[in-house]
Amino acid sequence: MPEHQMIDVPEVDFMSVTENVSDWRIGKRVVIQRPKLSIALGCGMLLAVPLIGLVIAGFVMGYSENFYQAFFIAALIGAGLFALVVIPFSRSNRSRETVIDWSDETIRFRHGLRWQTFPFAEIQRICVQTKQIGNETPTYDGIVEIEVAGNQLPLFEILSSTEDPSQPVDILLDVARRLADAWSVPCEVYVLGKRLEEQELEGRGRSPEEIAQKYMTLGSLASGSAMSADYRGQSDEAAEHREEAIFYYMQANKLDPTLTEPLLAIGRLSPDEAHREMAVQAALQLNPDSIPALIEQGRSLLMEGLEEEGFAALSQAVEKEPSVTTFHARGQSYLLLERYREAHADFSKAIELDPQDADNYSKRGECLADWYKDARDDDLLKQALADFDRAIELGGENSTYRIERARVLLTADRFDEAIADFSRGVAVDPDSFYSYSQRGQAYLDAGHYAQEAERDFTKAVELLEKQPRTTDAIMRRTQLMGIAFAYRSRAEARRQLGRPQQADDDIQRAIELEVEADE
Repeated sequence: MPEHQMIDVPEVDFMSVTENVSDWRIGKRVVIQRPKLSIALGCGMLLAVPLIGLVIAGFVMGYSENFYQAFFIAALIGAGLFALVVIPFSRSNRSRETVIDWSDETIRFRHGLRWQTFPFAEIQRICVQTKQIGNETPTYDGIVEIEVAGNQLPLFEILSSTEDPSQPVDILLDVARRLADAWSVPCEVYVLGKRLEEQELEGRGRSPEEIAQKYMTLGSLASGSAMSADYRGQSDEAAEHREEAIFYYMQANKLDPTLTEPLLAIGRLSPDEAHREMAVQAALQLNPDSIPALIEQGRSLLMEGLEEEGFAALSQAVEKEPSVTTFHARGQSYLLLERYREAHADFSKAIELDPQDADNYSKRGECLADWYKDARDDDLLKQALADFDRAIELGGENSTYRIERARVLLTADRFDEAIADFSRGVAVDPDSFYSYSQRGQAYLDAGHYAQEAERDFTKAVELLEKQPRTTDAIMRRTQLMGIAFAYRSRAEARRQLGRPQQADDDIQRAIELEVEADE
């Protein structure tokens, strides 16, 4: 085995590590190995050494007239052979393997020859730690550990050799959080022995662009395989390059026709509804119990207006695997069709299964907020805001949750509170055009902040215009219409400020973009 392996999971950057991840399906099965020299090889050498040593020693002493010289040579040979035995056993004793299995809810951990098994109920926390290597010119590596029944079980270490002691945290935080969420346990981070508080972890982790780059790197390293093509497809999909993503998913399907994920991705990205349905049916033929395929089938049927059949497929997925994923998917579909009571029940069930998942609180809050718009029941508004409060508490300074809460506050005409939330969203992600655009709209709706609204819409326009134009036809239209909306919104602010010529210029630019979008 090579000295350095790659952790082949999307949450972790390509890096030099000592582990090999042979399976990575959080919620199903994770297998992480740190192999050293084979124990079987060591046993074979242990049996062979005495025989080889005796043969060589006899040969040397038989042909040497000097007894001491012969003894010295034989001793050197014996010492060398002994080292060859000790080294494999000492290295094998440092090998380890961790098997995390959700089917029986256990962790099996091997260190050397000893196996230990722990139930999930005994998992206490996940830890990310940074350690210093060297003193004169120190570098800093990181490790992810699980604390189970008082035992610290190392999962993997990164050999990042960075001069920044906090950089390993950024590399490992996402993967640690996902595991912690899967077990509903706390995730703690330590840098050189000092624990970082939640506020110090805000904004840490990796962006979608960095994850896309990870997929691209993995694909280039495994050229010619189905996995390579699938990674390239995921990379292009993350970068919103739809046509390129479809091409690579098709390549993955050709290289390994048994994979359902590339098939579903092709259907998901295709503008042709017939292609989507064909992809779902093909995936179900390969694996009738495929949960992603059943979910896609349900969504496709709902898009065709077949509500009863669509929810039947989604309910089948729930029955086969009553998980956060399936309840969330069905709840989202209920929400899109404004069936708020059923959506609320499904999101509540997802929360019951994983009370530490901020997204489910956010979606239930969105459901309650839309329900409030129809019913105008203050209790629904109160519950919605409570859910967004909990999502923010669990997700840290996630600008998305704050923006969603701010939009709910706008529906209740609580403008100052909404503007405060939008401002926090801007502070967390100052490059998000959406945060500026939404805050600008809040200023306009408040009725006396036209100057602030113009400033925010100007910033949104600048950020949108700087984005490279995508070559994908569907995404390109969406992008251009978004820019046009920002110009129209700024025009409204400029009219309130008594600048009709500038407002007309913005309207003209918006019309040009809308015409370009329809070409």
